[in-house]
Amino acid sequence: MSVFLFGASGYIGSAFKAELERRGYPCIPCDRNGTTNSHGVVPLLIINCTGLVKTPSVSANDEHRCETILSNVVFPERLVEECRRLNTPLLHVSTGALYRGDNHGKGWSETDAPTQTFDSGANWYIGSKELAERVVMSYPQTYCCRLNRPFDHLDSPRNYLSKLDKFNVIHREVHSISHRYDFVNACIDLAFEMKPFGIYNMTNPGTVNTVDLAERVKKIGHDTTIKGGNDGCVLNTDKLASVGIKMRPVEDALEDALRNWTPA
Repeated sequence: MSVFLFGASGYIGSAFKAELERRGYPCIPCDRNGTTNSHGVVPLLIINCTGLVKTPSVSANDEHRCETILSNVVFPERLVEECRRLNTPLLHVSTGALYRGDNHGKGWSETDAPTQTFDSGANWYIGSKELAERVVMSYPQTYCCRLNRPFDHLDSPRNYLSKLDKFNVIHREVHSISHRYDFVNACIDLAFEMKPFGIYNMTNPGTVNTVDLAERVKKIGHDTTIKGGNDGCVLNTDKLASVGIKMRPVEDALEDALRNWTPA
């Protein structure tokens, strides 16, 4: 049976497509303007990697509010309706940016209410992603997979390491981050090993300090300004480990990415 993949041409979706094909799962890239009906088959799984992310940062979504809601909230709602009709599981890619800080050193778990919402003054990208989680979690057969600041060894405008290399201002913060292919593999394992449905924080165990990491990625010079930040975002990944899905420690993933760095 096939996997329907929405957002297959994007930064995360392209990794899903490559890994599904490598594992031998038939993967059908789907256009979010269409429906699954046009393919004439019932999928084994529907994966949603779509999302409106404006440049140069997600704060630019504030200037495209209607488009942001349609892409990040209304479209996932359409997929939920389709999954109900087909009785097919949904894997929805979400974000760890729903939280700020480290929750007194514990990291934020899946049972903690998001701290970044429209009610708390979140920007339109983060606010819309929080609403999307509420929408998709209304469907019992949902894997809601949160990544944060994805990276790997391939230089890309979406790669967190590439972004750090180009920043002239570095905010001193501590973050959980996700190796792109570690995240994708963990998501696929989660679904095809039929682990319990629910929300999962899916970052590589451990944290990174933005200034320390920037020094490894680039030589911070006189043209780089270091400022205080907003405490970053630290996620607790105990739930993922408890169901037997493991991701490499973040230091191992970073060493691998930096050692094999491939410029664009």
